[in-house]
Amino acid sequence: MDTNCFLLDSEEPRPKLTKQMVSAAEARLGYKLPVSYLDAIQDFNGGYLRRFVLELDREIEGQGNLVCMPHIMGIGYRGGIDGELGSNYLIKSWGYPDIGVVIHSEGHTAIMLDYSVCGVSGEPSVAFVDVGWPDGPRTTMIASDFQTFWQSLRESDDEVW
Repeated sequence: MDTNCFLLDSEEPRPKLTKQMVSAAEARLGYKLPVSYLDAIQDFNGGYLRRFVLELDREIEGQGNLVCMPHIMGIGYRGGIDGELGSNYLIKSWGYPDIGVVIHSEGHTAIMLDYSVCGVSGEPSVAFVDVGWPDGPRTTMIASDFQTFWQSLRESDDEVW
């Protein structure tokens, strides 16, 4: 999996990813994490991304046809998916639907690994979640699996920002 998409940053230190950390995260979260996600974060264990724009073939109401994920959460630290400020915390704090694992959050929107169809051990799709609607959260599948999502990310251009 291509890890050339990561930028070095000065956010909280992230430990080197180990099999034990992955097992502990899966136990805490209650989901088997996709191999493609683990491959993507293997060298950097989360962080800011060079390639962070996903162009969809359709529009999401209130979002347009672009989804941005400038940062991806890793494993085994306070702000990692399994950390004190991770997926479980974000689901409770923001009211995201309890469908899987938050891998990126921007307040009322998130990108999640969605296990609602495949079950806790299956291959999750990737969903864009927006809880800022008066009628409740809206969840839109944006990729059939994490590998497809990851490979579809592109660098930003002036039109995005």
